[in-house]
Amino acid sequence: MSWTYVLPITAPKDEVRFHSGDTDPSRPLVQDEEIAYVLSKQPNVVLAAAIVCDGIVGKLSLNTDARVGDVSESSSQAAEAFRKRAADLRKEAAKLALPIFGGVFKAQKEALDADATLVQPSFRIGQDDHPGVPNERTTRPGEPWEP
Repeated sequence: MSWTYVLPITAPKDEVRFHSGDTDPSRPLVQDEEIAYVLSKQPNVVLAAAIVCDGIVGKLSLNTDARVGDVSESSSQAAEAFRKRAADLRKEAAKLALPIFGGVFKAQKEALDADATLVQPSFRIGQDDHPGVPNERTTRPGEPWEP
């Protein structure tokens, strides 16, 4: 198992480390192989970093808070910080997500409608309109129309 963090950041693994906060070589939290596994499941580095933070929370949750004299170690506070970081990363990823709108151009639609080899839809706008009778879809703007 290995732990590496290379600057300047060019590799997705290092981006995940940067976003998750696992950048201190004296206190490695997640191995390179674990990050590679997460990236194989989630190629978005921000969401991958959130998953890595979830894994760190799981590791830290196994430890108990300890106090010896004036020295104390609080794993629960660290776990809570990584839990909050994971939530923040998910919010950040949601802001970066772009909606995808499907559709076709009007010319493509007309070509599909004209292709008799394709299955045609059962219903169409205006299918019940009487031919030759003007309505709101067949009347040009400015022409009189009576319902």
